[in-house]
Amino acid sequence: MRRIQETLFEQAGKFTLDLAKLVFGGIIIVGIMQREDIANLKKLYIFATLAVVALIIAGFMFYYYSKRKE
Repeated sequence: MRRIQETLFEQAGKFTLDLAKLVFGGIIIVGIMQREDIANLKKLYIFATLAVVALIIAGFMFYYYSKRKE
């Protein structure tokens, strides 16, 4: 049971870090395009940055819990 939990946490860590990379890539693409129809570009950058930071923290927490020994 312990091995299954370690594998689950490790895969969850990889998944959340991949999500963080995708959101960061989206920020870059929006920055390059800078469409005029996006009303609040500054709010979008702030929200996306907070989402990336939260996903990175969650990803490393999952990795930490998958590797810790009891």
